[in-house]
Amino acid sequence: MPGEGFPGGLRLPAHKEAAARPIALCPLPRELAIPLLQHAGSEGRPRVEPGQAVLAGEVLSCGDDPRFVPIHAPCAGRVSAIEQRPLPHPSRLSGWHVVIKPDHPEHIVSPRRGPPFEGGIEQALPLIRDAGVAGLGGAGFPTHDKLAHSRDWLILNGAECEPYIACDDRLLRERAVQLIDDARLVRRLLQAQRCCIAIEQPMQEAISAVRQALADASDIELRVVDGRYPQGGERQLIQAITGREVPRGRLPRDIGVMVMNVATVLAVGDALSGVPLTRRLVSVAGSGVQQPGVFDVALGTPMAVLIEAAGGYREPVKRLVMGGPMMGLALEHDQYPISKSCNSILLLGEAELLGVSTALPCIRCGDCAEVCPAGLLPQQLFHFSRAGQEARLEQHGLEACIECACCDYVCPSQLPLSAEFRYAKQSLAVRRSEQRAAELARQRFESRQQRLQRQAEERTQKLEAKRRQVAQGNEMQKLLARAKAQAHKQGDET
Repeated sequence: MPGEGFPGGLRLPAHKEAAARPIALCPLPRELAIPLLQHAGSEGRPRVEPGQAVLAGEVLSCGDDPRFVPIHAPCAGRVSAIEQRPLPHPSRLSGWHVVIKPDHPEHIVSPRRGPPFEGGIEQALPLIRDAGVAGLGGAGFPTHDKLAHSRDWLILNGAECEPYIACDDRLLRERAVQLIDDARLVRRLLQAQRCCIAIEQPMQEAISAVRQALADASDIELRVVDGRYPQGGERQLIQAITGREVPRGRLPRDIGVMVMNVATVLAVGDALSGVPLTRRLVSVAGSGVQQPGVFDVALGTPMAVLIEAAGGYREPVKRLVMGGPMMGLALEHDQYPISKSCNSILLLGEAELLGVSTALPCIRCGDCAEVCPAGLLPQQLFHFSRAGQEARLEQHGLEACIECACCDYVCPSQLPLSAEFRYAKQSLAVRRSEQRAAELARQRFESRQQRLQRQAEERTQKLEAKRRQVAQGNEMQKLLARAKAQAHKQGDET
């Protein structure tokens, strides 16, 4: 039976047309622009130079941060440039890209695996890191860092709750057997007592495929969860599966649970068999594309090439989105490259867009609070944010907001709630950064003042010691002079 789990949420109409076709291979473009930053962490430095020939799977970046994840060349080719290009991020900041011109389209990283991995977690973590594995569910968290802590529960996240996104759905249908094998490997590394695969109830074909792959297995459970958005959120899924709630300000590992996207589990299996992460599954959907589907895409492929592989545009397209319609990022063009965190390209037509109207004053209806999966009071947070009351925002749990946009969806006043919360969280982060910088500056100033005072005291002590020494020397000279004078006097008398 599907679990209820978390509070709130929405039942959204499913648009999983992309899952109807088998996974297709997206052809290599004439040029790959591979971002050096494709995970939650530091960017790293390029290990190659313009004009250098690279092999398929060759490491392209390096870094010293423990959470750093390298990138690799998806194919053989030649580095034509290393340059700054805009990143698909709300800030529109730029990042370094390694631009590769492929030599031969067929020379790609082989998906063939080596022998099964028999080592322990100490041997596995460096291999996973060096293979460039980061979370493929969208967050891009370094996988080797997550696996460094043992857990009681391992949950494989196949609950693809966003409308239109279908890459995990198709993966579960076609690669369930391999997923089960890799899940057992990850469970052994984590020493998890329980392991399950969570799939939403509407994904019936995926459920059937996994159930068949499990057959009579008892070490991994299949858990069918309610098809309610945002069921695929990490904290919401944990609550639905285990009944445990991750406290605010804490991480799932603090309560002994790990959630891994199903595609990430397969990437870990590849990494431990010598295959680096150079490709990922991406779904292309929406009324603005000719043939929605799921594609196996080389990292660094321009989105325009992927859209062409899906039959090209069907006019008119009103909005291009990376991700899903609820939490995705609207893009201004299709030249951004596919990265590890890009699981969907969405081309929306006029009928798929919500009506845009002028925001009206909040009427305190409470609809936003009813659907909030984090149990927050969005109307209060909105008021505090607009009033600049940062302390109240923190007290009312702003950091727990997952920016799922459920509140936007139901707000009759069309208030930009999730956008306001995103801005408020960024402002709080900037303020904390400034406070940390000010605190460090204060500590440096006080440390300098203490050092100067200590040095002054040491100089005073040295001078005083010198004075005493000189004074003692003068007194000794006086005594010697007096002794000599007395001796001379005695000599004269004799």
